[in-house]
Amino acid sequence: GNEIGVSAPAPVTGTVAPLGNGADGILLGTSSNLVGGSVLNAGNIIAYNGQFTSGDGIHVLNVNNAPTGNVFQENSIFSNAALGISLAPNGIIPTPIGPPATLANPYANNHINYPTITQAIQDAGTTTVTGLLTKERPNTTYNIEYYQNTTANASGFGEGQTLIGIQTNVQTDNTGSAQFLSVLNNPAILAGDMITATATDAPLQDGTSEFSKDVAIQGLVDLSVQVSASPNPVYVGQTVTYTVTVTNGGTTDAHNVSIVDTLPNNISPIIKAFDNGTLGGTVVINGSTVTDSLAVLPAGQSDTLTIQV
Repeated sequence: GNEIGVSAPAPVTGTVAPLGNGADGILLGTSSNLVGGSVLNAGNIIAYNGQFTSGDGIHVLNVNNAPTGNVFQENSIFSNAALGISLAPNGIIPTPIGPPATLANPYANNHINYPTITQAIQDAGTTTVTGLLTKERPNTTYNIEYYQNTTANASGFGEGQTLIGIQTNVQTDNTGSAQFLSVLNNPAILAGDMITATATDAPLQDGTSEFSKDVAIQGLVDLSVQVSASPNPVYVGQTVTYTVTVTNGGTTDAHNVSIVDTLPNNISPIIKAFDNGTLGGTVVINGSTVTDSLAVLPAGQSDTLTIQV
C-alpha cells in the first residue's frame, strides 16, 4: 500500500510522521475504484489530511451522476481533519439515508448506510461486538470491517486506524435490515479504545459506506473473593486472624466495592479489623459485621481485609 499524508516509514522503527495534504487525502469522481484491498499489504495509510480545508481521508465527489461501487478495504485511516470517509456533497456528519440514490439525494456509493455498533465488550483478549445494519438493500449480503481507534473523531463518526476484524456474509431481510454479532480474538484490543465499522455490499452495487459512530470498547469487572483463617486448627484462648481478599480479574476498574464479612454469633468480640492493602479502604465495625469500602478496585489488582477475634 501507499502512505498518503505521512512520511515513509522509518528504516528501523517503522514509524511515520505527519505530512498531510492541505485538502482531501484521496479525492474520487468516478465509479468502481478500489482503495486498499484484501491481498497482503494492499492497505494504505491515509492520515493527517485536510489541514487547510477541513478535508477528508477519502472523499467521493458527487459528479458524473454520483459515482458508485467504490470500495475501501483494509486501510489505516486516522487523524484527518474531517471524516475518514465522506460520500456526501458536503458536511461533517454522515447522513444515514441508504441506497439507492435518487436525483433528489445523489450521494456517492448510492447512500450505502454505515453500520450501527450497539455494544463492544472486551474480556481476556476477546471482544464481542453487536450491532445493526439498517436502510440497506433488501436481501443482500454485506461484509463489515471493524477498526480500533485510540481516540474518537471530533464528528462522533470514527475513522479507522487499525483493522481488528472482518465479518462476512451479513444478510439483510426484506426491509434492508440485519443484526450482527462478531467475536474478535485479538489481545491488542483494549477496553477504553474506540471501535468503528464500515459496510460493503458483496455484489458491489454500492461499494463501501462511511465509518460508523465511535463506540467505546467496554471492559468487564470480574470480582472473586478468598477467605482464610489462621491458625487452623485453633484452640481455646487463641487469637484467630481472618483474611478476606477480593481480586478484580476483569479488564476494567470496579467502582464502589464493599467487602462485607459477618462473623457467627458464637465468635468472640472483634479485637480489630483493618485494610492492609494500598488502595485506601475504609473499615467500619458494626457488631459482628465488618465492612471494608473501596472507591476503586483497579483491573488486575487485589485488596485485603484482615479481622482479628
